[in-house]
Amino acid sequence: MLSPSNRPRNASGAFSRPSTTVSRCSSSPLATHRPSRSLASPNRPAKSLTSSPSTRARIGISPGSFLLGVGLYLSRFWRPILYLVGILHVAILAVLWVLDGMQFLLFGVATGILSAGLAVIAAYLFFRSERDATR
Repeated sequence: MLSPSNRPRNASGAFSRPSTTVSRCSSSPLATHRPSRSLASPNRPAKSLTSSPSTRARIGISPGSFLLGVGLYLSRFWRPILYLVGILHVAILAVLWVLDGMQFLLFGVATGILSAGLAVIAAYLFFRSERDATR
């Protein structure tokens, strides 16, 4: 059994080891050390580059709904009111993208511009078809 003078002491400052002592002078880490947290590193992306299955499924909604719209347009079920449904659909997708945190910013902006262009064309075609129907 160790005598009281040979027992390790846990109290701060009493026979502490150099690796656990606290310096009174503050020092910053060396420039060669990498930051331990992602918030401290400007070179790391803020979000994961991998996407969840639900994110990948939402990305597939836009082209899938576009193909559905083309199929409806070419079918005998087409009605001018579906132009307005398409515009509403584009607006809902935009709101969902914003609420989802605007993931894939460049892709989202590019598809948003294309979708807005399609919405403008759909509005024009709707009003033109309504005008032609009243003549």
